[in-house]
Amino acid sequence: MLIISMELKDLDIKDRKILAILDWNARIPTSEIAKKVQLSKPSVQYRINQLEKAGVIRGYYPVINFLKLGMNIGRVSLKFQNITPAVRSNIEKYVQHKKHIYWGTWCRGAIDLGIGIGSKNSLDFKKNFNHFNKRFGKYIQERSFTTSTGFIQVPYRFILNNSSSEKMEVLFTSEPFYLDILDFAILKIINQDARQNASEIAQAVNSNYKTVLYRMRKLQENGILIGFRAAIDHRFFNLEYYKVLFYFNYYSDEIYEKLKKFICSYKQMIYFVYHVNSDLDAEFLFNSDDEFYTLLDAINEQFPGLIKRYSITILIDNFKINYLPYLDEYIKR
Repeated sequence: MLIISMELKDLDIKDRKILAILDWNARIPTSEIAKKVQLSKPSVQYRINQLEKAGVIRGYYPVINFLKLGMNIGRVSLKFQNITPAVRSNIEKYVQHKKHIYWGTWCRGAIDLGIGIGSKNSLDFKKNFNHFNKRFGKYIQERSFTTSTGFIQVPYRFILNNSSSEKMEVLFTSEPFYLDILDFAILKIINQDARQNASEIAQAVNSNYKTVLYRMRKLQENGILIGFRAAIDHRFFNLEYYKVLFYFNYYSDEIYEKLKKFICSYKQMIYFVYHVNSDLDAEFLFNSDDEFYTLLDAINEQFPGLIKRYSITILIDNFKINYLPYLDEYIKR
């Protein structure tokens, strides 16, 4: 694909509206976007193509609840030592290649690399991490592990500076949902490009248009397919990606829910993680550290004495997002 140069000042309100629509519904037809933004269909498609070529849109992905498919989510945070550019490149290639690793991001601050490992159980997780450790263990200075039980995603509200309360929520379930071969084939195709239409998917999986639409609708009804998003490069908007872990002086479910609601109301918040490592885990897009400390001051004012400490990590390159780790064990044949 030809790469073009584009700057933030080049985006007009129509471009921003298109981005906001695709951010939250990547499968919406171009004709419908055209109606919403009051442009012709060719004009909208041209703008989307330009945003893709400039790297503002880096692709389209489905949000899949693989927790409901019987998988466990293990997150690993790594701090390295004596790492060279060549080693860094090898680590990234390793993460990209391994099917059980669903997420990889380079960071600065508290950690250098975060990875997410999909596994059947704790023994499977240990085996998968040990394989990484054999390759790169001598470069690991510190490591920590946590188990995630779900997450919340919210729209990129900064695009239009709105206060949308929409969300996509993925939660752990103890009742695994088994896919058949066709379901899995459909998920694999949209995992590569969630914007492909039903006819293109049907051709790729050797099925027909109506069957694909029916299967996708059932996957959504059963809570497997949660949504479809555009991978928008926040760096284009001069924003930094902050992951903040909060640790409390005291805990109660009521306090947790109140603080969660308070944080989720902030336009800068984009991601909320349920896990067992910290008391609260949230991710934000900020222009500067000052915006984070403004939020921290507001938390301390609303919840005096609650925060014992916090840990900040800047996510600088989300180089892998794959909501469909290896799932062969969960397919009905």
